[in-house]
Amino acid sequence: MRHLERIRDRAKGIIWLNPETRPFWDTGDSVMGERGASVTA
Repeated sequence: MRHLERIRDRAKGIIWLNPETRPFWDTGDSVMGERGASVTA
């Protein structure tokens, strides 16, 4: 997580393409809710 935040702080932005719809975030092996805290829509 720290690494993604460091990249975000140094880059002009992060674009995260996610084929899963929100109801499927954080199910199975998905950690999108945790990663989503580091990026904004």
